Amino acid sequence: MEGVKAYSQTKPINKSEFKSLKAWWNNREENEQAWRVGFKDLEKNGFNLDVKNPHVSEQESSYSSVELLGILHDSFRKSDELLDMLKNQLSP
Repeated sequence: MEGVKAYSQTKPINKSEFKSLKAWWNNREENEQAWRVGFKDLEKNGFNLDVKNPHVSEQESSYSSVELLGILHDSFRKSDELLDMLKNQLSP
């Protein structure tokens, strides 16, 4: 995804990345990166904190049957590659 950083054990988050959060914290207002979610809404969704950003509209995509089959084929190919990799790592 564009504009989203990926973190891992070898590429951890840096303290400097929290500077804007610290500046915002004492004067918290909703914006494109921070919004309120009501307790009842959280409860209704089983307290799942993966709440979609209400400031970003989701783009709807439409595909032809041939395109969908291609996407599905690529997905199966990637799954097969991962399964082969796991099988090779687990084999003595």
